[in-house]
Amino acid sequence: MEITLLLGGAAAFVCWIWTSWIITFFIGFSIALCYGRWYWDGSEYDGRKEWPAFRKLRLWSVLHRYFSHEIRFLGNSAVAFRKLRDEGRPCMFAVHPHGLFCVSGPVGFGLHGGRTDDMPKLYIAVSSAVFFFPVLRELFLWMGAVDVGRATVGKMLDEKKFVGLAPGGVRAMILSKPGSLDLYVGHEGFLKICYDRKVPLAPAFAMGENDVFSTFTTPSLSKVRSWCVAVLGYPLPSFFVGPRRAKLTTYCCEPIEPSEYDDYPLFKEAYYRVLFETIRDSLAEELTSEKLRNEMERLLG
Repeated sequence: MEITLLLGGAAAFVCWIWTSWIITFFIGFSIALCYGRWYWDGSEYDGRKEWPAFRKLRLWSVLHRYFSHEIRFLGNSAVAFRKLRDEGRPCMFAVHPHGLFCVSGPVGFGLHGGRTDDMPKLYIAVSSAVFFFPVLRELFLWMGAVDVGRATVGKMLDEKKFVGLAPGGVRAMILSKPGSLDLYVGHEGFLKICYDRKVPLAPAFAMGENDVFSTFTTPSLSKVRSWCVAVLGYPLPSFFVGPRRAKLTTYCCEPIEPSEYDDYPLFKEAYYRVLFETIRDSLAEELTSEKLRNEMERLLG
């Protein structure tokens, strides 16, 4: 009798385990199936999930206070941006430096908390790796993030939208370190996109961006990271601490019209002249890159 009860109890326990597992599996599968349709809908290529109410939440003022973030529109830039919007023309913002994870763009313009309501809606072009991770993907989509690929950015500009990005990518990431304003100026894709489409391009300087994350490296580690960037496309291994509390100020310059320049080299030189003059006027004495100083001296005479 006792053996029979024991066997019966064991069988009931096994049935309960299997039933629970099957129910959990089907619930999880159903959720994954439903989310899969949401996950694979390609919204990172057109910005369709941008959620204005989410971007305007006053909650984001906590981030603005933490980073002491401020947006400064230099000269008549604010007027110029509103004029482009009213005329139905697109525009690109290019924020320098990139930093380790590029905080200024998402915090300042993506989660603006209503601070830039009178300015044109800006879509933030970010690395495609961001959209691989559930939840993080949704947060970025709601703040107006799109894939930074050339095809996506070109499509958004063709649709007369404003797009912001941080040039340099992974090669700029490995230059990021506190107290430095080193820039990677080897990427020209964003310049060529604007020049080919005759889209106004506005340079912006994010002072304090490189101070948000503390990075640790050695000469040997730097060589390994450079190799990984060249071969794998990612700066591995990376050791950092952050985000730290840093004062972030984004200086937005007036947009440069490609149509005013006869050829691409002149347009490129004009762009970097405006950018370097902005850096010089704000915090040029902290530049640590000899190459960048020489480039500034050449461009600025």
